[in-house]
Amino acid sequence: MILDDNLNIVGETLFNDEKLLANNAFVAKEGLYISLNHTDNSKNNEDYLTFQLFELSDVTNEN
Repeated sequence: MILDDNLNIVGETLFNDEKLLANNAFVAKEGLYISLNHTDNSKNNEDYLTFQLFELSDVTNEN
């Protein structure tokens, strides 16, 4: 869920629960990093901490 300065919801994205470990995440200037070290992720390597970067982008509704 993406919130603005007044805590209004401005966006929301659902993620694949079998790949991402959402309770291991951090925000950097590049965007939101979420861990790929979920135990059900077939590409999980316990020897490494791996993250996927999610970048915010503007979306315009053209209705």
